[in-house]
Amino acid sequence: MAFLKTSVTPTSPMLSKSRGLFGVASVCGFRSREAAQGFGWGVRRMAMVGEEMRMVAHIQAEAFHEPVALFDDFFFQFFEAEVLSALIYKLRNSAPDSVVKLFLIVVAHVIPVVQNALQLSVHDLSKYFDNRYACLVAELIDTSNPLCTSLQELVGVVDVSIQRDEDVMLHLDGAEEYLYVSGIAVLKSYRRRKVASALLKACDAISQLWGCGHLALHAYEDDLAARELYSKAGYKTVSGDSSWINTWFGKRPRVLMIKQSSS
Repeated sequence: MAFLKTSVTPTSPMLSKSRGLFGVASVCGFRSREAAQGFGWGVRRMAMVGEEMRMVAHIQAEAFHEPVALFDDFFFQFFEAEVLSALIYKLRNSAPDSVVKLFLIVVAHVIPVVQNALQLSVHDLSKYFDNRYACLVAELIDTSNPLCTSLQELVGVVDVSIQRDEDVMLHLDGAEEYLYVSGIAVLKSYRRRKVASALLKACDAISQLWGCGHLALHAYEDDLAARELYSKAGYKTVSGDSSWINTWFGKRPRVLMIKQSSS
């Protein structure tokens, strides 16, 4: 797979085909070249093949598994299997790119008539069948090659999906949906090398392509390194978990961070 040295730009989903940087399954034509000349990482959509899906699950499991004193290897493998199962579930229940493309065509040619008749907005109609989700992966690329060829080594991953949680929408100035960023993880041996920054930049481009004016994510309140990373990417803290709920249930408190989609 080759990565051209251009900036991150979403191409027209009405014209582009499902190929290009976002690889075997492109995100409705989205093509990101951000990493090629920015941080040395390529970002694309995960290929829906067993080996790559298992690697994605491994990266996320490594990042989020909490070690235990006894039988840690066993519990890690069990957790990794759960992560893989959740990934498969999200993929099976997300709207295929072809459905989203069809929806865009319908929006342009059919919905204006239906909308006037039923007094419904595009977002009202989209809620019934538009369940968009994508798993983005970062991989090492050969920057010495003019085409920035992929070295086929996954080093990071992030999930993005369309969400409409009311607690988040309260902070979004009348928005009807937002892009939720979650599960961002980087292999231990590649941390502090701008992999997460490349993934977050790709999330910005996805939000533009999918027409989301805002992005949102949660971070642990005491994870200052992660919060600093998100702040540098343009996210601002707008609220936190209720302290009494965290105390009662023994949960690690989180903060909600949001940003407007880059123009």
